[in-house]
Amino acid sequence: MNNKPKLSVIITVFMSEENLKESFPRIVGLQDQINDMELEFIFVVDGSPDGSLALLRKYKEEFPFIKIISFTRNCGAVNAFLAGLRKSTGDCVTVLPSDLQDPPELVVSMVEQWRAGFKAVYAIRRNREDPVATRMFAAAYYFLLRLIAIPDYPKTGFDVFLIGRQVVDEVLASEEKNCHIQNAVFMLGFNYTEIYYDRQERTRGKSSWTFAKKLKHFIDSLVSYSYVPIRSMTVLGMLVSLLSFAYGIFILVASLFVELEQPGWASLMVIMSFLLGTVMVMLGILGEYLWRILDEVRARSPYVIDEFYD
Repeated sequence: MNNKPKLSVIITVFMSEENLKESFPRIVGLQDQINDMELEFIFVVDGSPDGSLALLRKYKEEFPFIKIISFTRNCGAVNAFLAGLRKSTGDCVTVLPSDLQDPPELVVSMVEQWRAGFKAVYAIRRNREDPVATRMFAAAYYFLLRLIAIPDYPKTGFDVFLIGRQVVDEVLASEEKNCHIQNAVFMLGFNYTEIYYDRQERTRGKSSWTFAKKLKHFIDSLVSYSYVPIRSMTVLGMLVSLLSFAYGIFILVASLFVELEQPGWASLMVIMSFLLGTVMVMLGILGEYLWRILDEVRARSPYVIDEFYD
């Protein structure tokens, strides 16, 4: 009878055919580095239009122990991880990208910390060999996230992490859509520790993490984990109302004592533009919240599995 603890390794795959040729041996090679645990490898192909799925099918002939999940369409990295999480059976679970920017060998160090009693282990980036624009966006995002939503969040964030089965069950029980999985895990509040590493430069292929996806991720993080955006609408509305009321009193009092000129158009347009702009910003913020409420209540599946190779 096998009494070894089990580690589930979930690898999200999108447009990674070239990367997999280099990363696959290093990922499955974790078996030799963590030989006192049973390892479960779950590759989740997120509707990738390239040959990633075909390549993994070929690898499965040689490595029959790997599992492959294939989506009908691209559903995003978060949903890919959640699908792998539901199929996982390990005592602890980790997530890895397939592009080698985050070395698979990080798992060895994370397992050691899990054995020490931590229910969550986060791999924190010390440095990242990414383009300047990417580094600047990341720095701004984590600064605002800590300022507005999660004050004690790691300053440089994390993508790779390892969580115990208790944490896994809590993540799956929440069934929250439009969330950032790292934020969701962190907000559960389980005892955690951090390990540090330098993120490597991408050597193959092009990242699918587009500006549009980054922007959605940024909005999701603020709307999902902070009341500040909607509270700011109340404060701004009160401030604009007070200023408008004060300006109205000023006009009324001035009209009683002096004869006012009525040039009209310029000042009226400035005030109208300011007020209408404020209203449109408020409606936009409300729309972000309403869209997420609609997405939650209509209960559509966030992903559809086309094939599962056990």
